[in-house]
Amino acid sequence: MKSYWAVVLCVLSTSLAIEQILVVGDSISSGHGMILEDSWPVQLERHAQQHNWEMTVINTSVSGYTTLDGIQVLTDALQQHQPTWTVIALGGNDGLMGLPIETIYTNLVTMIDIAQSYQQQIVLVAMTLPPNWGARYIEQFEGIYHNLSLEYPSIKLVKFSIDEFINLMQEDGIHPSTAAQSMIMTRIYDAITKPQQGPE
Repeated sequence: MKSYWAVVLCVLSTSLAIEQILVVGDSISSGHGMILEDSWPVQLERHAQQHNWEMTVINTSVSGYTTLDGIQVLTDALQQHQPTWTVIALGGNDGLMGLPIETIYTNLVTMIDIAQSYQQQIVLVAMTLPPNWGARYIEQFEGIYHNLSLEYPSIKLVKFSIDEFINLMQEDGIHPSTAAQSMIMTRIYDAITKPQQGPE
């Protein structure tokens, strides 16, 4: 009987040691235009396990999600999965809709505050917009993520320049291709595993 309980406790301790990372995003994180196994969240889990990190990615991303959708799903996801990390990769659809900068900023602040209330470590993925959205709006939009990284110094900010994706986009010119997924995954993996460098 003692050996039985020893095995049970061993199994429980092993399962509890497996970290969970929550991803809240849109089509860029949901594998739009590719098989799911090629998407960066699936690659992130696979890459971590290949490096002896027992980790599971809980991906709640849905094509078309905005920051408001993120607010609506975040609390339930945190309560259900109790992850260690939350990756927030939203705002792109808000920008494509031309929503006010203040609205996008406020919604992301709400998401960050919710995540922090659950003692989450947070990765914020900075979104960008196609050049034809206008230089002034794009500058203000990209400033959202920079300003959030200053307001919340503990956040890991992951940024990409539009130039990095010039030859790595799908035909729609909005979504990164399959070839871009490993770059996205590596940048986010590094943000999670490497020491904080401070806001940029």
